[in-house]
Amino acid sequence: MKKKAPKKNTNKKRLNSGGADDGAKTSSPPEMLSLALCLGLASAFVPPTSMQQLARPTVEPSTVVMGGRKPLKPAGYAADVKKNARPLSAGSNFPTTKNIQIQRNGFGTFVQKFQTASGKSKYGVPIFLPNGNVNPAYLAAERKEMASQSKRNRSATENKRKKLVANKQFELADYIRKAIGQVGSGKDYYQSGK
Repeated sequence: MKKKAPKKNTNKKRLNSGGADDGAKTSSPPEMLSLALCLGLASAFVPPTSMQQLARPTVEPSTVVMGGRKPLKPAGYAADVKKNARPLSAGSNFPTTKNIQIQRNGFGTFVQKFQTASGKSKYGVPIFLPNGNVNPAYLAAERKEMASQSKRNRSATENKRKKLVANKQFELADYIRKAIGQVGSGKDYYQSGK
């Protein structure tokens, strides 16, 4: 009698491509790699169980005393500031004029002085009439003061302009002459028409 030759496994191709043999399921190499990668990433973010908790020593705050030079003036003395010190000058504590809306040269906006509704205003007439309307004499006096402030503004600006022109500080060329020096060929050359 002839011996039967053992059966050749014809499922080899199916096993390598993810098929099953005898009911056991196997995976292809790309699936195994992705599984290993997932497990590796998951275990990377889990803290080790053998890690001991660090005990931090308590530190008591110490008082630090820094030594320095003695102050130039004993405490409690104010800076020596002249009575007519300019704003933002060294040592001054932001001195201002009586009305901060008016500049040193007299230019400024009209600011109404606070007045109560009862009694007379700063113009010598009451603000309101007995029937509750605004006093026309008060409005006229207010307009007159505003016009005088506007006139003072114009004269102050003109005086400032004349002073700058006299000191050769008004034009851009004056600034360039002072900051940089003589530039160009001079006024005579430009006016000669060459």
